Amino acid sequence: TEDASTVWDIKEPYLQGVDCDCQNISKYGQWERRFSVDTIPRALRRQGYPVMQITAAAQGAITPAGRVRDVAIRHNRAATVVPAEVLRAAVGNALIPSVFFELELSQTGGELVFSGRGMGHGVGLCQWGAEEMAQHKFSYRSILGHYYPGTGIAAMEEL
Repeated sequence: TEDASTVWDIKEPYLQGVDCDCQNISKYGQWERRFSVDTIPRALRRQGYPVMQITAAAQGAITPAGRVRDVAIRHNRAATVVPAEVLRAAVGNALIPSVFFELELSQTGGELVFSGRGMGHGVGLCQWGAEEMAQHKFSYRSILGHYYPGTGIAAMEEL
């Protein structure tokens, strides 16, 4: 999983990245999405980015867990760097399942191809990983402790 400070600039000790094998067990483990080069600029213009005809695109900075932090888009007006989560939301979070992707312009130049893994923002509890741990008889306390390190569980009257 990913640190919340990396994704949202939130620094909470219990929202740090932990090891999770979810890409191997999730139905969203591997995916590919293709978009016409006209689709992405339209979506980004709605978010205020002056992107026109795309001539090249590539992932920029990568997070410690391997997710794309930003995307560099070359277009006929210049180059624009867009946060990957902004691009994902502009196109549709359901259409681009996560920012754990590689990006390329197709050989014909007519499509942007996202080849990725996983689903969601990657912060906190992974539903697929938690289910796998439960199937291996880990207790709910162990599962929550794994995904939210340094936390504990207490009855309301103990708080």
